[in-house]
Amino acid sequence: MIKKVDNAILLENININLISIIILMNSLKLAILWNFGININMWIEYIIIVILLIVNKVKINNIKNLMIIAITMILFAANFLFNETDTLHFYFEEFVLFAVPLLIVFLIDIDLKKFLKTFLVYNIINIILYLLTLVLNKDILQTEYMTFGFYAISSNIYIMLYSYYNKNRKMFILSILLIPIVCINGNRSVLLIVSTAIVLMLLYNFKGPIKKTLIISVFILLIIFIKPIMLFVLDELTGTFDISNNYSVRNIYRILESDSLEETLGGRYEIYMEGLQEINENPVLGIGIASFQDKYGYFPHNIVIDIYVTFGIIFGTIYIMYLVYLGVRLNKIAKENVEIKILFIFMVANIMKLMLSKTFIYDSSIWIYISLGNLIITKYARARRAFQNEKMYQENTSKIQE
Repeated sequence: MIKKVDNAILLENININLISIIILMNSLKLAILWNFGININMWIEYIIIVILLIVNKVKINNIKNLMIIAITMILFAANFLFNETDTLHFYFEEFVLFAVPLLIVFLIDIDLKKFLKTFLVYNIINIILYLLTLVLNKDILQTEYMTFGFYAISSNIYIMLYSYYNKNRKMFILSILLIPIVCINGNRSVLLIVSTAIVLMLLYNFKGPIKKTLIISVFILLIIFIKPIMLFVLDELTGTFDISNNYSVRNIYRILESDSLEETLGGRYEIYMEGLQEINENPVLGIGIASFQDKYGYFPHNIVIDIYVTFGIIFGTIYIMYLVYLGVRLNKIAKENVEIKILFIFMVANIMKLMLSKTFIYDSSIWIYISLGNLIITKYARARRAFQNEKMYQENTSKIQE
């Protein structure tokens, strides 16, 4: 009996470590590897996935992710049939590299409490490597600002959330202090990720519609009146440190000093207008996967426009409603479970970058949200049914005994 328990614990630890490695290799990347120009080969990920499936005897606990893979593959096949382009081939390769591994690894049920602890260690390692990279190679600030801003803030936000909800004050303060360092090495989407995480933390801490409305109102007022404060801080930083030529610093200055929406959005306004025009011209089925980038040379830079441009009004709305459904279900579970709360805020905050950058087709943040979200909902639905069955059994037993 003891041997079986030890084997179960060993298997759980193997699962959690392999899944954490896949997430970091896939969506966050290890900073030190990027610094030395080593691209992580997708075959390494799939070797780990094969090991994961073998040790678990291909036991699938989350059929929804298989359905998502099948549906997306069918959509890609339809696009290859009717609208094959080099850009579409690139999108498909990126989907296979970034999305499919995440959908596969979360087919397996895991202990979320243990996963959170293990994933914390890997994110701490990622932040340390990131800071080491900044010391070793200063050019990385300009050449890979988006990469490092996204990947580092993902790890930092996770550390902040975990330490806050587990009452680790030292780690929480350290994660807060690291935020400005990460923000000056990322684009405006990084600011949106940080803001979303902080607002969601505050909203969960205060109950009642009045308090929550007050928090949102205060946050809006801060956005309006914080400009002079941020400009003062930036002036002090650029006067003390040699960061005036940093892309992100220049970007933040443009945002703070701009008087129009076009300047604030940093060239995205015209892209959004092009996206809306494509939706207007192709409202029913959209223009297909990768077609916008194939035509214009860049992403739509907004997840909502991207979805409607790609799939049209009908299927686009279905896709968005599915994302909302996941959010509503996860939010309900998060109110009762601190582990889910950490993961939910982490996932939603990371998705916010898709409001201004990247594409939903293969960006890892959306696939972590979908794949892990499906697993959490399935896991807790199964636990709820087991609890209800046990309750019914006890009630029936009591009636028989009476």
